Amino acid sequence: MTPEQFEALAKLIRAREGPARSAARLVLIEGKRVKAAAEACALTSQSVSKTVRRFREAHALLCAAYPPQAEKSEREA
Repeated sequence: MTPEQFEALAKLIRAREGPARSAARLVLIEGKRVKAAAEACALTSQSVSKTVRRFREAHALLCAAYPPQAEKSEREA
């Protein structure tokens, strides 16, 4: 996930600034493991997993709603 995608998703799912969002950023952008991100942000692995799941589910919904071929055909129209 790119930083731009992460920020857009954070706005859409209303993820507030704070340790959980920072930990999700570590996992989704920097590729850290959930446990390492949880330790770095002083959270439980469970809370980080839950936040990461929210981001991934929102991302999957957007990707399904806007497949790459749909964007291409919209631009051609």
